[in-house]
Amino acid sequence: MRFVVRVMPNAKQTAFFSRNGAFCARLKAKPLEGKANRELEDALSEALGKKVKIVRGAKSREKTCETEATEDDVKKTFGAVRF
Repeated sequence: MRFVVRVMPNAKQTAFFSRNGAFCARLKAKPLEGKANRELEDALSEALGKKVKIVRGAKSREKTCETEATEDDVKKTFGAVRF
């Protein structure tokens, strides 16, 4: 499954949430040398229990991610009411 995440790097703590129907992630890492991308992949993989890979948007705030997790698992992780 593929989904888009809006990333906010350099936050106080890593957190996942849903805002206006979009998936969002606050990341502790700074957007330097791919650190925020690695943190997003690692934190999402841990939260979902399945490997997550960024497939588009490596240098953008909007990342397209791919995983084998189900749509319901992704919704639960982000606390989303709708997809």
